[in-house]
Amino acid sequence: MSDIIKAQQGLARKAEVNRAHHFEDLYHLLCKREWIEEALQHVLDNDGAGTAGVDGMSWKSFNDVDKSDFENEKFRQHFIETLQKELRMHTFKPMPVRRVEIPKPGTNKKRGLGIPTLKDRTVQTLLKMLMEPIWEADFLYFSNGFRPGRCTMDCVQPLYALCNTTTGYRWVIEGDIKACFDKIPHDQLVAEVARRIADPHILKLIRSFLKSGIMDHGKLAPSEEGTPQGGIVSPLLANIYLHRFDEWYYNRYGTPDSTIDRASYSRWLRATSRGRDKAATQMFRYADDWIIVIRGTQAQAQEIKGECKRFLQEELGLELSEEKTTITHIIDGFDFLGYHIFRCNKSTNGNSIGVFIQPTEKGLKRTKQKIKEMTDRKTLNDDYLHKLEAINSLVGGWASYYRAVNPSRTFDKLDRYVWIRLRRWLQKKYQISSLQVKKQYMRYRSGPEGGYAEFAAQDEEGEWIWRARATRTKLIHYRPSWKRHWPNPYLEKKRAEHFVLPTRKNIWHGNREAPMYAANRREALKRAKGCCERCGKATKLFTHHKNRVKTGKRKLSQADNRPEMLEAICFACHVKEHRAERIYQNKVRFKKESLSG
Repeated sequence: MSDIIKAQQGLARKAEVNRAHHFEDLYHLLCKREWIEEALQHVLDNDGAGTAGVDGMSWKSFNDVDKSDFENEKFRQHFIETLQKELRMHTFKPMPVRRVEIPKPGTNKKRGLGIPTLKDRTVQTLLKMLMEPIWEADFLYFSNGFRPGRCTMDCVQPLYALCNTTTGYRWVIEGDIKACFDKIPHDQLVAEVARRIADPHILKLIRSFLKSGIMDHGKLAPSEEGTPQGGIVSPLLANIYLHRFDEWYYNRYGTPDSTIDRASYSRWLRATSRGRDKAATQMFRYADDWIIVIRGTQAQAQEIKGECKRFLQEELGLELSEEKTTITHIIDGFDFLGYHIFRCNKSTNGNSIGVFIQPTEKGLKRTKQKIKEMTDRKTLNDDYLHKLEAINSLVGGWASYYRAVNPSRTFDKLDRYVWIRLRRWLQKKYQISSLQVKKQYMRYRSGPEGGYAEFAAQDEEGEWIWRARATRTKLIHYRPSWKRHWPNPYLEKKRAEHFVLPTRKNIWHGNREAPMYAANRREALKRAKGCCERCGKATKLFTHHKNRVKTGKRKLSQADNRPEMLEAICFACHVKEHRAERIYQNKVRFKKESLSG
């Protein structure tokens, strides 16, 4: 067991035993070489390591192709020693975050993202390694966002039992905090951290990150409020700040723990029976999105909503979004974290009596739109095999996210839509009829997965690639019980149970290049003006992805094809760049083999 794990377990154990303990003398842990090495490795292993901050340093700085392995290792050790010295001498000062605009899922809007430097990311990782074991002892059971071993299903799965026809929970407050990450007051946030951490050096370091500033298109702007989205420690700081809201709710409306205080639970049960004298409530929060399920009247729900709005505004300086914060009856249904949740009291429209959780109509519409773009007339020159693989990737990833709820009807709609779009695409591509499409590009699939004619294509090795159907996704049952007493993940003997829900941030459209690559490639080449952006040589240029592709963690279908992430370089520089990536991969492979051996 490493010294890091022992130290984290000690912090977690002390925080569990004494909920009022103030931790002092923690800063020396950040200065330990073993901690810095672990934090740096975590940062370099992340996909975002290829994206540089304002200082221009990225993953490639530690794997320079023009230097030997000895020189690269020397640079790494020098980086660690310099950072360790700065932390010990208290001379470390965070640099401004580089602001970029990224698309907001489901809308045409964009949201700002702050990219810290590699050194700042390493120190933020150190802070997270230090603070998370402490605060995991304090966070309440209904807070699930950005916590180890938790996911969106931990907010959704309990609603099956909670909202059924016998419990009486029928009203739902859907809460959404407007621009939560951008509006958190710095002084109040540091004060919340100080409730547990009394080390002034740690508090000063956190404040310096909050006040580091924002570099937007070469202009430095001060950061007066909020935590920059993109920082490694930002989600944890946001959870610490919103923990005060959780505590207020629990003390005012929460359910007493029957295993600890049976008498209080009995009094609460009598007062909230069917919502007569007092409304019974249950809250679930994922970051800044939260719901409160109420057993009581609509008037009681309205009153609780008003109290929540008043507390957030007066005590935390945050504002609820009036458009997104609504009160809904469970029969009418509501959307939460990408799921549509509703209850049927009668057997109608093919639904039995009970609670149903399905993909939202917005989510289905967005996925259909992506399928439509992938099979648009502009893509008729794309290869059929690549197109089939791209559609399988999209459908498989989207379906696996919803495999623990009731998605069958929605999956069937998506499968039908994909079948129609793919058939029309083949008709237009080869100028043939639908009957010829069936004869030439569909095969009868036998076996347990078959029994019908399906779209298929052969790869280079002669193996058949079949169209993936969402309805063929194996459905699972998520955690069977609603956990009120979560074990601290830093004290568990086994690793925290985690249900991996994949996301498809970059959608490959099935062409030989990734989406929008051709237009962005022309822009990158035009920007270079015929000269290599590395060596300045005037020759034939090639576009190179700054983030690792193929030989790294990213596949070709996940390439980042924004113009600023493409580099126009000559053939010699291109060969050198990919040689460095192969050397790095061989190092990692050799290290794993030596450890396993």
